[in-house]
Amino acid sequence: MKIIILAGSGISEDSGIPTYYNNSKNGLWNINDLNKICVKNKDRTNESFDFYNIFRFLLKTCKPNENHDIINNIQQKYENVKIYTFNIDELLESSNCKNVIHLHGKVNEIKCKKCLNIQNIDFQEIKLNHQYLYCNSDDSIRNNIIYYGEKCNYGSLINDIFELDENDILIYIGSSNNSFDLNQIIKPLKFNKILINPNLSTFNGDTKQYIIFDKLNESIFSCIDGIIKD
Repeated sequence: MKIIILAGSGISEDSGIPTYYNNSKNGLWNINDLNKICVKNKDRTNESFDFYNIFRFLLKTCKPNENHDIINNIQQKYENVKIYTFNIDELLESSNCKNVIHLHGKVNEIKCKKCLNIQNIDFQEIKLNHQYLYCNSDDSIRNNIIYYGEKCNYGSLINDIFELDENDILIYIGSSNNSFDLNQIIKPLKFNKILINPNLSTFNGDTKQYIIFDKLNESIFSCIDGIIKD
């Protein structure tokens, strides 16, 4: 049996990291201008650098929460568990999850647009004239994340999903389904689908094909064990 976990920004909300959109209008893209911060060709603007500097500063005090811990426990308890995330934080790794695949990059990394090398900067601030470790460039540094409008490589995720059979499980947690329309891919596929979302009114897609939980808690293990026994 194989399990794929696909995690969105909702899993980190209880750690103090806001989601990007939500009904209370205090999501990051509700209160900040996305078009000045995180769209293609805006990767080297003061607005973008300032935003992600603040994001890194916020992460300094953030700790993994129950969502991260239970995902780690799933990976520990069952074999063949692969974790994908849209998140740019590393709270899953802080909870000892292994081999997490970050589809949208990591906010604690910068990348040179010239030499393409990647440097971990932890929680450091960067400025437009930041000198790069590898090639000494000071005019080509960007955050190593995927901006809206840039190509994102979902190939590995899609291939893994298509390799799931009817006894396997996909767990989709903490995502509004806006940045990546998973439903269109998985709808005709006959594996077990678990959706964990506390507010289905924010979910962009058909929920009928899922086993639904409003929160990730210990009951997920009973659900997985029941699927295995069947």
